[in-house]
Amino acid sequence: MQNIFTQIGKTLFLYTVGWILLYPIYIIVGFITYNNIFWFPMVCLLVACEGALIWWIKNRRNVSTKNKSLKNIQPTHIKNLGIQFIVALILFIIVLMKERYQIYYSLIPYRDFLENLLGNRDVATVLSFGNVPIINGGNFLIVSIGWGFYNITQLLFDKRIRR
Repeated sequence: MQNIFTQIGKTLFLYTVGWILLYPIYIIVGFITYNNIFWFPMVCLLVACEGALIWWIKNRRNVSTKNKSLKNIQPTHIKNLGIQFIVALILFIIVLMKERYQIYYSLIPYRDFLENLLGNRDVATVLSFGNVPIINGGNFLIVSIGWGFYNITQLLFDKRIRR
């Protein structure tokens, strides 16, 4: 039972951190690409790097490049991935329900706060509209790329999950 709560907490942590880091990624990629055709692939690439980097920061001591066979993974790790997938699926259903019932929040107070803080309405508009990751299905799937790459990196390089 404790393992289930650990996996639920891990999944919620990864999605929360991924969602928080999505805002600076949107701003950086927006300024680099000026929202052209390369915007979406660049966002996906940075989110994937974010997932792998979070795993590396969290598990630096357990990195092993010797065992690359995925045949000898412990069965408990497969169960943990299943639990995480179920939690991610439940979160996705909640996000889609939120979208279905059109529960949104306004970005105007955030833009006004940034305008008061920065003193420039144009910069506040750029930092708020179009760059704040609204909680919706598309952004959830982008954050899921980070969760997926976290687990892929763990499968490939973590020496603790081998038999």
